[in-house]
Amino acid sequence: MQPKDLQPHHVWAYLHKFRGKVAPVRANREVSFLQAAFNWARGQGIVRDNPCVGVQRNEEESRTRMITDVELDAFVEFCRSNGHLKNDSERKESSDAGLRIALAARIAYLTGKAQAQVLRLHKTQITDEGILFGQRKRGAATLVEWTPILRGIVEECKALPSKTTSMYLIHSRVGQPYSSQGFKAMWQRLMKEWVEQGNERFTFHDLRAKAVTDLIEDGRKASELTGHRTESIPAKVYDRRAVRKSKAVK
Repeated sequence: MQPKDLQPHHVWAYLHKFRGKVAPVRANREVSFLQAAFNWARGQGIVRDNPCVGVQRNEEESRTRMITDVELDAFVEFCRSNGHLKNDSERKESSDAGLRIALAARIAYLTGKAQAQVLRLHKTQITDEGILFGQRKRGAATLVEWTPILRGIVEECKALPSKTTSMYLIHSRVGQPYSSQGFKAMWQRLMKEWVEQGNERFTFHDLRAKAVTDLIEDGRKASELTGHRTESIPAKVYDRRAVRKSKAVK
């Protein structure tokens, strides 16, 4: 199909009859990407109109899962003990995947950063003042200043065993950064065991939501940590407070 032949009803069918019938949220994301591509094509004179504009997207429910402090601490300790290998003592002795996931989870929460930023965290980003994260998407660069807890986690990351010297803070045993897919596979195996022990499932992305929610509860600006230009996006996407609290007017 030529770009000029794509019409709004084709996009609508993709969203609601085909891809969207199986994965509605993913279909929304893919059409958003397609819309961006057509914006470029329109600017280049390839098409006159953007067929994605105005097409109804699938409804999405806001995620409400909120990890508690006690729950996070317990999960980190579970990871550190390689709990997902509890029934295989030989593998448990030779594996430290749980430790690497525990450290990644702590960094994600303490810095409020997305998984991609944590997995690609380079040692050159470690400064005397804190951890410097570059600009992401249309956001701002952020410097996450040191706290005793964050510094301790970073020092532990630096001591992770590796067959070669690695320039990444979170890395595999051969010194390479984890791919998103590889890390996700490790996370899912670990989370499966965590749930089988009677705990509630959560995603790596929920760690960022917890960070933002805790900042808002403390009366701090979440955007200073996340790098968003305004407070509206962190509040809309990541604020997981079930009950909003405020003092009486007088």
